[in-house]
Amino acid sequence: MNTKRTCPKCGTSFLAVADYCICPECNCRFFASDPARPLKHELPSHIAFHATDVDSTEEAGVLNIWFGDEQESYLAFQRVCDGHEEEYGDLGGVYTEVNDQINSCVEGYSSVVLTPKSITVEFKTKTVMNGLVSVVAEFDIGDGFVDFAVRFSDLMRDKDAFRLVVE
Repeated sequence: MNTKRTCPKCGTSFLAVADYCICPECNCRFFASDPARPLKHELPSHIAFHATDVDSTEEAGVLNIWFGDEQESYLAFQRVCDGHEEEYGDLGGVYTEVNDQINSCVEGYSSVVLTPKSITVEFKTKTVMNGLVSVVAEFDIGDGFVDFAVRFSDLMRDKDAFRLVVE
């Protein structure tokens, strides 16, 4: 259930499901139950892993795309599907998460490149993702790539930072 949250930094009100929130206006991260709770979780500047689990699902009007390995490394994307924006108070942003909900942002990437063998995400600044500048997930989904690329392109619709490169 969506609950109204208020950003402690800029005062923007928005709807969120989880206690952990990201302000859609200033990208401030906080826990609604305790805004003073520290969130610091510094990441290395670059992460690369081989994703053995690549999936896309649509649940309750939200498109989820996941790249994960067996060692707890993952890259996840979420976006509200067309027609559900009012239900979620959505501003059209793509939510990105790396390895932990604390390492997440909305529209914090400068470049997202999907190929049949990998995805590369570069972030706008080191502060957007707790020190992370880029993440690369290599994968092999064979013939399933075409359908997967269609789903990912839908998630990144109207985003200039996205490129699909078919080798």
